[in-house]
Amino acid sequence: MNKKGVEFTLITIIKILAVLLVGGLAASKAVQFADKETIVKVNMAEDIRAMVDVLAGIPGDAVIKYPGDSSSLIVILRSDAVSVFKRGDPDHLHIVREFVLPIGFTTSGITEEESPSCLEKKGKNIELMRCRDEP
Repeated sequence: MNKKGVEFTLITIIKILAVLLVGGLAASKAVQFADKETIVKVNMAEDIRAMVDVLAGIPGDAVIKYPGDSSSLIVILRSDAVSVFKRGDPDHLHIVREFVLPIGFTTSGITEEESPSCLEKKGKNIELMRCRDEP
């Protein structure tokens, strides 16, 4: 029996299996990231970050209503970032987007599976909250 041929074939099979394993893991992660829920969370975090930037840049007080459905998500607005996640999500599934505020500005607020959500600017404070009922 030719030992070189057997070793070559065995090594080749092991390499092919390793490539298939790595490819399968990469495909699994891609499918997980492309999950609709993840996309919704990323878009919401980006939208809120942009809304904070707009509010920080305009004079006077203002209220912006988030146009999307946030009833299944928890949103936390801190002084330097916004986090969006679903109740029970492990930390690695929390979507966090950081931002920088002008000097003197503060941000805060939490909405827990509430819709509609609003960002309200009063002076130099921007707060995330459930929208108040309109009169």
